[in-house]
Amino acid sequence: MNKVVFFDRDWVLNKKAAEHEYITKRSEFERNDKAKEMIKLFSDKWFLILVITNQQGIWKWKYSFDDLDNIHSNMQQDLKKIWTKIDKFYVCPHLKEDNCNCRKPKTWMLEQALKEYWFNKKDCILIWDSDKDIECAKQFWIKYIKIESDKIKNYSYDITNALDSL
Repeated sequence: MNKVVFFDRDWVLNKKAAEHEYITKRSEFERNDKAKEMIKLFSDKWFLILVITNQQGIWKWKYSFDDLDNIHSNMQQDLKKIWTKIDKFYVCPHLKEDNCNCRKPKTWMLEQALKEYWFNKKDCILIWDSDKDIECAKQFWIKYIKIESDKIKNYSYDITNALDSL
């Protein structure tokens, strides 16, 4: 059975865009090097690496799915240099007001991952940045670590302990 680590994208894997702005292309994506190391750490322990992200900028016509795929492809190329990868990206493009089933804190994207990869929830951890994401983890009954990209280096102990506990 698979072990899984879920990452949020914005503020965890990359530095977040300015308030009310969106990362719309590769050149605006500023990766978080510590997060890259975390992905490698989990990958080396045979965890599936899954990204769960709300990207309402698509629904607002700020960027397209192709733009998003391009950004994610660039992330994969960068990770390939250290012999690792993200196994899958799950994306909700909808607006908060749409009240869709896939937007966090609802658990639809996690449920899809469970159907696709067949894992035990006790062997999962979520590394996310916001209270709504943590609410999603609680609703899905899995472990989590709340983290902020500018403070990611402070979480090495928590992440190592979480890794050891799974």
